[in-house]
Amino acid sequence: MDVKIKRRLNTGVIILLSFVGGMYVCRYVIRAYMVEINKTYVYSWTTKIREAENIFKSKYGRYGSLADLASSGVLAKDWAQTSKWDYRFEVIVTANGYEASAIPAPERTNNIVYSPYFLDESGIIRRDVK
Repeated sequence: MDVKIKRRLNTGVIILLSFVGGMYVCRYVIRAYMVEINKTYVYSWTTKIREAENIFKSKYGRYGSLADLASSGVLAKDWAQTSKWDYRFEVIVTANGYEASAIPAPERTNNIVYSPYFLDESGIIRRDVK
């Protein structure tokens, strides 16, 4: 094979590998960014739920479900959605408190691993580390 052809082939292979490697790095960076963005949203949601539950309890003497919080006006309706971003949200009222959870929605996560988050009447946000 001619030396010029070999150089061109080698250059082409190097360019192709650089392109593929760059795409992989971009994909990794985008995934890491999406995880951080969703984590920020979930912390915002749990903080809003904690505040809304405290206001609801002071008004009505009990904790409330997402529907209760939204219908009473202590939580905006867009924050009372059960599915938002890449998570499913739920608030279960117990005898003495509540349990709020933000669970990754597998149909929306595009194979990105997100952690579930939990909140109860203690006000502490917990993350389940896998």
